[in-house]
Amino acid sequence: MSTSSSSRTRPVRTVRRSPRETIDPRADVRFIPRRFFSAQVGMRHFHKLKNHYHCPIINLDKLWTLVGEEKRVECAKDKSKAPVIDLTDHGIFKLLGKGQLPEQPVVVKCRYISKLAEKKIKEVGGAAILTA
Repeated sequence: MSTSSSSRTRPVRTVRRSPRETIDPRADVRFIPRRFFSAQVGMRHFHKLKNHYHCPIINLDKLWTLVGEEKRVECAKDKSKAPVIDLTDHGIFKLLGKGQLPEQPVVVKCRYISKLAEKKIKEVGGAAILTA
């Protein structure tokens, strides 16, 4: 009997792998998966309604442009009164904190407000009111 390995000691057949299980799926052009050709990446959102994500924003530096310069000057004379700016009446939902406010109090009504904007409004003596 010979000492060389016989056909009974090694596997009869090699494991057949599908082309998608190869190390590099781009190696064989015939079997490139569709995901390499399309630009769709990530999860799908079935029946996406874009109006659910509609949220116009405004920064603090543009806040007084909604009221007007003459109203700001009028309110600057009398510090006991603070003008109320309702952003939802102007079609704006969120207030962000970029920019500076003049040193006069103001009351702002909005749906969403950032922490920085709320902090800056309270520093000048104003208030931020959240509405639904």
